[in-house]
Parts: sequence; structure tokens; C-alpha cells
Amino acid sequence: MTHLRNAFFLLAFLLAACGPVKTLTPVTTPTLRSGELTPFTPPASATPVAANPSTPTPLPSLTPTPLTHLVREGEDMFGIALRYGLPLDALMTANPTVNPRAMSVGMSLLVPAGERPTPTVANPTPTPLPVRAGAPVCYPRLDSSLLCLVTVSNTTTTAVENLSGVFRLRVSDGEMLEAPAVPLLNLLSPGAGLPLTAVILPPAPQHFELGFELTSALPVPESDSRYLNAVIEGLEVGITPDGLSASVKGEVVMPPTGESAQTVWVGLVALNAQGQPVGVRRWESPQPLPPGQRMAFSAMVYSLGEAIEKVEALVEARP
Repeated sequence: MTHLRNAFFLLAFLLAACGPVKTLTPVTTPTLRSGELTPFTPPASATPVAANPSTPTPLPSLTPTPLTHLVREGEDMFGIALRYGLPLDALMTANPTVNPRAMSVGMSLLVPAGERPTPTVANPTPTPLPVRAGAPVCYPRLDSSLLCLVTVSNTTTTAVENLSGVFRLRVSDGEMLEAPAVPLLNLLSPGAGLPLTAVILPPAPQHFELGFELTSALPVPESDSRYLNAVIEGLEVGITPDGLSASVKGEVVMPPTGESAQTVWVGLVALNAQGQPVGVRRWESPQPLPPGQRMAFSAMVYSLGEAIEKVEALVEARP
């Protein structure tokens, strides 16, 4: 009987070790292909914590096992996808019966695995286009997590889509952490910039070096009909005196001919005086927008660090 009881406890311990995993993945051989690392300096409001000199316990590696997420008050589908390092479309596909605009507190969402498949001849890794990534930056949040942002600029004459990348954090004891980056929108027009973001789940390190690698950016064919030519008109931005938040409103206008937009997204990017992103927000249309019509939008965007100097608005419309 004693042997059976010991075997039962051993089995229970092994099963408990297979629980949900974090987004971050330790890398045993640090290789930063994005160039020189940029030391991270916490904002003045953050209290630095001394690094633990002891050897850390390795973080669990990614697993394809799906997770579930219980919706909390104030959460939306985009924020949940960002938390788990997933494109919004992947989270929506995994939950086809869920209306993103009518989620209730306590609703359970299926979170698919965020690990990319191993490249093969039939499924090669996309070759990044010559788009340019700016300096990455991470900001501490009240829940002891980090929100990392980097602006990718399209210096080509062709629109690109499906941007993806990886933030790499090297902590003081030499451990390397990775977090997949997701874009604010799918489409990046020529001459425009688009933030990629990632959440580093708590407890996040306070002292580290930061690097970023762009892993994909695909050209949009000229004859592609998946994106509609919506524009923003009448943009008004009101920045508070302390620069920590801004109200944004305007109208999305559809061309007079063509299809109705079933999906309309407005991406808001708050920038500091140096042009670095300090906050992002995405507004989603509550209903389709027919050709020749216009739809008003309004939203608040908040700074994670320095004062907001200006706010840029990007629009994406799809049939």
C-alpha cells in the first residue's frame, strides 16, 4: 500500500508540473542579430530592484498545449491577444463563437499556442523586407509586468503586412528571455511607422539589456483586395497638461465606390518628444462601414512613461 501511495504522489507531482506556461522562453545561447543592445533605464516613477545574485530557476519552455483565459473587467480581445503574444486573428479564429464586442466578465477564451511552426520546405520562414526597426523600449506597469514597444518604419514603396519580431532581454546574471512581438495593425503603408508590442509577464526583471529582431514583413500585392482605401479626417488630439494621457477623435471615411468595410481599426500611437512610442491603443468599429459613408471614433491613449508630445492615427479597413 505504501508503494502505491508513493506512486500516486509522484504522478500528481508530474501532472502539476504540466500547467500553463509563460510567454517568455529562456535562450541558453544568447545571439542578438538585431545589433547593439540598448541598456534599459526605468522611468523615475519606477523603483529599481537589485538583481538576485543566486542562479535563477530556468523558465519553462513553450508548449503547443492551448490555454484558457477568463475575461476580466475592462479587458478586450486585442489586449488579451497582446498579453499572450498572439495576433488578434489567431485568438478570434480559436474562439469563433465569441463576439469580440460583446464579451462578458468571466467568459472563458481558448488561447492557442503562440509558438511558430518549425520552418520546412513547404512552410519556409518569410524573408523580412528592408523595413527599419527603431530603438526598442520597455516600460514597467503596476502589475509588475513590462510592456515593450518598437516602431517599425516602411521605407519601401510597397505596403507590407504580417509584421512580427522578437524582443530579447538579457538579465544581469546572463539569462536570456524572449517575448514575441505583435503589431498594432496588420497593414503598414509606405512611408508609415507601426508599433510592435509585447507583454513581459510578472515578475519581470528590473535590470536587463534589450534587443529586438524583426522576423517577418510580407509585401502586399498591388492587386490585393483584402484592404480598403479608408482615410481619417478631422483628427483632433487633446493632450492633458501633464502629458500622461490624450483624447483622440476623428472620422473614418470610406471611398464612394467599392465594398463595405466589415472591419475598421484605428491604431493610436502616443509619441514622446524624441519620437519614441510611449503608449498605444486600438479602436474597433462597432458596425460595418458602407462605401461613401463616414464613422466617428473617439478614444483615450495613455503614456507608460514620458510625457506625450503628439499622437498619430493609422486606419485599416477590410471587407
